[in-house]
Amino acid sequence: MVDQLLVVNPKAIFGSDQPFPQHLADLLEEWHKENGTERPPCNTKQPMRSQVGWKTFDRQGKHLELSAYTIKGPASYNVLVLHTADGPERLVGSYFPFGTVYGTFLKGWLGVHGGWDPAPCAVRKFSNTPDDLSYESEAWDAFEVIEMRRNKTQAPTSGANGPRRSLPGPSQMQRQETRPQRKSLPGPLVATNDRRDNIAPGTSSSSAEEESDEEGDTSSESSSDEEPELTSAPKRRRMNEPSVSTHRDHKVVFKLFSYKSGAVRCFPLGECRTGKEFFDKARAFFQLFDRNAEVKILSCQIASQPLQQYIFEGSEGEFALLVDQVKSLAGDGALTIEVSHVLSLH
Repeated sequence: MVDQLLVVNPKAIFGSDQPFPQHLADLLEEWHKENGTERPPCNTKQPMRSQVGWKTFDRQGKHLELSAYTIKGPASYNVLVLHTADGPERLVGSYFPFGTVYGTFLKGWLGVHGGWDPAPCAVRKFSNTPDDLSYESEAWDAFEVIEMRRNKTQAPTSGANGPRRSLPGPSQMQRQETRPQRKSLPGPLVATNDRRDNIAPGTSSSSAEEESDEEGDTSSESSSDEEPELTSAPKRRRMNEPSVSTHRDHKVVFKLFSYKSGAVRCFPLGECRTGKEFFDKARAFFQLFDRNAEVKILSCQIASQPLQQYIFEGSEGEFALLVDQVKSLAGDGALTIEVSHVLSLH
């Protein structure tokens, strides 16, 4: 008889009062037989306490139970289990490395050989008043929009030496193809007091949930619990020192994107010398489509770079680091920083 490697805490951290499903234990057991003490891609970090509640819905709008269990051996980690309406329980993780206004999209993990499902199977919605949460079918339309934009953003990473994307004019407002109106911006969603860094996005690996302290981060395929460090940059320049305009500034372009309207605004680095000017421009743009939008956090992603960076209003140092980094990458070519509005829970 082969010794069993997997050791599971029989009591769920939250959710079901049933023991950990045996068929899921078999999947994890198989993983560890092939990978030893390496944690599987579906692992999550230790959940943090939060008063934010949630509900989980499948694609048909059925309310599903979501549970978390602790695995004690041969490695220590947590997993999320989705109790489906018409089938066996599933191990799940985040599809995106961020949440949206419609919630966190969840995808199933099928084991060491099956990998991740190519499409999400459920959406987890958060609220301070979970009793008021209801299913929204438009969440899946929003998913398609976000996935399309992310694929376009990641396209240059597959061929770093290929031609760079052409950039729009220095300062303009343009409309993309008409999309259904959203009642609210489905951009990344984070807790205002949670400043954890994002894990690089990718459908082939599990990702961090930024909008909920209840679940914590989901590790990537490397199964590392270490949080990514802020991308290294040259020495930080003081923001009160005058900046000298050079031709290189115009090769760095900020591209603001509104999920709600599909509108895009582009302007060169030379038009915003400080973090305050950056936020003033972003706020004016995003409030065109949502006059009540509180633009306090911006998600910035340098084209061809997988890591998203959150810039908080009032932090000139964070803005300076971003500018220094993008200048070091621009070289003799043009580079775009894609910017979206980050929603908060509070």
